[in-house]
Amino acid sequence: MTSEDNRPIDAAELRKRAEGIARENVSTSPENIETLSPEETRRMLHELQVHQIELTMQNEELRRAQAELDASRERYFDLYDLAPVGYITLSERGLVLEANLTAATMLGLARDALVKQPISRFILIDDLDRCYRYRKQCIETGQLQVCELRLLRKDCPPFWARLETIAAHDTNGVPVCRVVLSDITECKQAEAELLEINQRLEKLIVRANELTVQAQMASIAKSEFLANMSHEIRTPMNAVIGMTSLLLDGNLTPEQKDYAELIRSGGEMLLTIINDILDLSKIEADKVELERQPFDLQGCVEEALDLVATAALENGLRTVFLIDKGTPRIILGDPTRLRQILVNLLNNAVKFTDKGEVAVSISGRKLEGSCYEIHFSVTDTGIGIPEEKRSNLFQSFSQVDSSTTRKYGGTGLGLAISKRLVELMGGKIWVYSQIGKGSTFHFTINVDTTLSKPIDTRRHSPRNLAHQANHGLRILIAEDNTVNQVVTLRMLKRLGYKADVVANGIEVLQAMERKNYDVILMDVQMPEMDGLEATKAIHQRWPDGPKIIAMTAYALVGDREKCLAAGMDGYICKPTTLDELKAALLLGTSGNKWGD
Repeated sequence: MTSEDNRPIDAAELRKRAEGIARENVSTSPENIETLSPEETRRMLHELQVHQIELTMQNEELRRAQAELDASRERYFDLYDLAPVGYITLSERGLVLEANLTAATMLGLARDALVKQPISRFILIDDLDRCYRYRKQCIETGQLQVCELRLLRKDCPPFWARLETIAAHDTNGVPVCRVVLSDITECKQAEAELLEINQRLEKLIVRANELTVQAQMASIAKSEFLANMSHEIRTPMNAVIGMTSLLLDGNLTPEQKDYAELIRSGGEMLLTIINDILDLSKIEADKVELERQPFDLQGCVEEALDLVATAALENGLRTVFLIDKGTPRIILGDPTRLRQILVNLLNNAVKFTDKGEVAVSISGRKLEGSCYEIHFSVTDTGIGIPEEKRSNLFQSFSQVDSSTTRKYGGTGLGLAISKRLVELMGGKIWVYSQIGKGSTFHFTINVDTTLSKPIDTRRHSPRNLAHQANHGLRILIAEDNTVNQVVTLRMLKRLGYKADVVANGIEVLQAMERKNYDVILMDVQMPEMDGLEATKAIHQRWPDGPKIIAMTAYALVGDREKCLAAGMDGYICKPTTLDELKAALLLGTSGNKWGD
């Protein structure tokens, strides 16, 4: 059989071929068929049988192909109907020509009821123009068009749908639109909820900004209040402590001396409370700047112990300290703030311990390069701290219970300040305690070692500072408070100096017109013209004028900087000690600025 014989042959064609075979082998007359020889008859029948077999096989192939086509079509319609999105075919006029089951279900109709319906029937009237515009663009451009609109569903509220439309042609070449329909109601609801959340957040942000402004204003008001209270309290405290110190150096009976000591002790306790409040305000305002200078670690610890030694002795307590061999001796850091932390912890240990000892232990752990972690522990044998109360220890104005304040005194600021300072030094603070057996406060700081010579950070006693002869230094006191005028004059007299006194900045300028001065001890808050204005005026009129030392009750963050920025050469805070006053006067005889 040739390749042409492989094509499908129907019965009519096979019959024609059989007749052709017969004509080829016999004469054209029908009656001649009977004259065929047996061989010719067998050959013809054989060919007829072969062609019959071919026809049967080809018909079987056709049946299998048709079955596969039917199965494929069935699968296609299953997928078409059960697809998660709706499929719709629209005419140019917008009639539904065809739809899958999903689309019919979305619109709440049977498929047969949906066909031939105008699609506009199922679109919310407010969205009709948009749908028509998108369908027109699709037909005109032949490009995919996407729109979101609300569709109507029988006996149900409208729902949001996404329509993706593309132009096409049917089998007859008639233009149609193929539409993919997706229910996006949940997405729209999520968008609406997100929009509502964003709007609420915007309102909260606006409110937060308002609260921030209010908090800033409150902080400014608090700072101004603290500044005024500091000034108003320190001004009389200067008189109390200053005059008491002068009184103690006089010829007093033992009983009078005891009374004077009590007055000075009470004044210093009040001053400590004021300083704690100011320290906390500086820390909370992030205005504390730590010094970085070389100092002797052991010397700093010994000085802190010296400051509590008298109170420990009165309680019958021993004070001891131990420094591990691996601990560096000379370190870079802020000795004043470290001493403040140690003194706070030691004061508490002495205060809450009736018998036994208070011990300080120090160890060092090398980190990277020249950096060390220094670990301090302050241990006492006192009353201990209940476990449920320990979480309040490092909070501002917090103590173990109210009876603690009544029995031992204090503001509850010491540990809060210590915690903030420790954190500023890169460390942490914690406590272990047992009721009736004592407590151990631990803290760490991070420091660098150095080979530089340590700076002497010891506090010198103001005793024996009186000068026997007048040094000839020309001094002017600018102070509006008459009691503080007397205190400063008496302290200067103890140091061997004399001074003139004026009550405000205008009087300062008038005094300088009459006389040349070497040093002016300038109060800041004065009537008519304050100390800052007076300082600026002096520098304008007398560029090579006297050294001006701020002697003020203002001790908040930035007060010292304001004074120096105004042109003052130094700053000492009331209550003033003989030590500080002597240093100010030494500055007046040198060519240096304060701190040089």
